Amino acid sequence: MDHKQKLEVYRQLSQMPDHAIEWLAAQERKWDSVSRYTRGSRQVIEYLLYRRDCPRINLALAEYATYIPILRRLFHSSSKALRLAVLSNANVGPGVFSKDTVLYKKDVVSLIENSPEERDLFDCYFCNDNIPRELVADIVERNEPFGFIDDEKLLLIVATLADNPIISHIRDETRLDGYAEYSYYRLNMALLDLYINAPRDIRWAGILADILQKLHIPFLRKEFSIDQVSSWVIESNIEEKKSEETGNILNRFGSSDYYLRHQMAGVIFEDNPWSYRKYFETLPDDSAIRTAYYICCKPSDLFGARVESDGFQYPSFSMEEGFYDEDEDAKEIINKVNEYFSLDGNEFIDCLIRNKAFWRNQAGRDFLNSLAWKKAEDPSSYMDIPNNYRMIEKGMMKLHPEYFEDDPFENVTEEKSDRRLVEDLVSEVKDLRQEITDAVKGSVGERTPQKSSELQWIFRQVEILQGRVLFLILLVALLIGAFAL
Repeated sequence: MDHKQKLEVYRQLSQMPDHAIEWLAAQERKWDSVSRYTRGSRQVIEYLLYRRDCPRINLALAEYATYIPILRRLFHSSSKALRLAVLSNANVGPGVFSKDTVLYKKDVVSLIENSPEERDLFDCYFCNDNIPRELVADIVERNEPFGFIDDEKLLLIVATLADNPIISHIRDETRLDGYAEYSYYRLNMALLDLYINAPRDIRWAGILADILQKLHIPFLRKEFSIDQVSSWVIESNIEEKKSEETGNILNRFGSSDYYLRHQMAGVIFEDNPWSYRKYFETLPDDSAIRTAYYICCKPSDLFGARVESDGFQYPSFSMEEGFYDEDEDAKEIINKVNEYFSLDGNEFIDCLIRNKAFWRNQAGRDFLNSLAWKKAEDPSSYMDIPNNYRMIEKGMMKLHPEYFEDDPFENVTEEKSDRRLVEDLVSEVKDLRQEITDAVKGSVGERTPQKSSELQWIFRQVEILQGRVLFLILLVALLIGAFAL
């Protein structure tokens, strides 16, 4: 060590042991150079703390230390607490290239083999998001020395990985490197292959459905197709709660394989929607696939290209029957909605509300609002669909404020506060009043007593109109504030 490192050791040790645990917890958990031959100030401090043989300090060392020889000694102690702490350590390994590591592959083999008796150690290791990705990929692919893993043990491993953030991590792509990207995402692709190769079992379906909600998918293999989705039909007992009055579906409850098919189809449609639009010219019999399409498709896929034209307005379901008899476009959309609703009931509307494409303009949002409040059936007044609409609307405002830029009554951008919004509306009303006044003055021409009286009467009417509009603006502002609270 140089003199600076020695000074750091003396400075830190002067504060020990009162602050030893706090000091260990405050350090970076990952250390770039943790070889037994690297004796920087941090490793020297860790070693001297270990020499004190204090149970509390040893537990902190097991969880936060970076000096590998100490971690190995703690892992092979008889204390279950110390072994669990080491397995949660960011430096637990095993390393890919270095033999100087806390765990070797044989230790991981032992953890898997003894998982029934030592499930806590097994779970602690496979929930650690710092374990080597390539090692986990070898385990999932059952490469040597992990060829002994049968389907039951693999099911347990995959179930534990569902709670590990490692499956959601995205590689930093600042530096382009094909091999590094392949190596990083080997684990993700190994997990994706399970949707093709795993046993068609209801337990596997439940775990894979859980995984798919969290898994980062860099790309899809061509084998990951709708045909594979259909192969996951295991239990056909889908429970549907229907309206006693109309017979339409209020709620639908499926088994794990149903939700897995729904999620797999959603991943496929989002990855390559163009390949499957023709597929939906005839709606499939599997409601799990249908409802996934409702979430991912473009509005024009369901209702025709007309809905993409400027100024288009969807029909409102608040209107009385027959209101749109003279509007062929509106009638066709209503017929389409009724067709989809007869198949999937409230689930059709709920899925459409989750479709981002309908939130991108005011017409689409008004359409969703109309469906949620006027088309969805709610005989028990639970307000499930309207509440889902409000919840998703709030989330969309937070995540995608740009969708609401065409809505003058939605304050969702950082530039406009509620006060600024009202000020802008008041300013626009004043400008409108001035334009009306100028137009009236120009049209009256040369003043006569009679024309002057008419002019004063018009100005008075403009003043009354302005007062009423300002009152409505203030009322809207108060309502916005009340809903915000």
